[in-house]
Amino acid sequence: MRKNNRIFKITLLSIMIISPLYAYMDPGTWSYVISFILAFVGGFLFYIKQIWSKIKILYNKFFNFNKD
Repeated sequence: MRKNNRIFKITLLSIMIISPLYAYMDPGTWSYVISFILAFVGGFLFYIKQIWSKIKILYNKFFNFNKD
């Protein structure tokens, strides 16, 4: 168990050390990142909408509301 704790601390320390990154990010990369974020948000909102509609259907069945 102590070995796993030591590995965790070493991994956490290596992630937290700030080092300069010498890389070029061209505009195509940023458009990919933005499209990924937009797709994630759209998918998440669609998922929430589907869950909400199922909750409404279950609620209406439980209380047996009739639409007149």
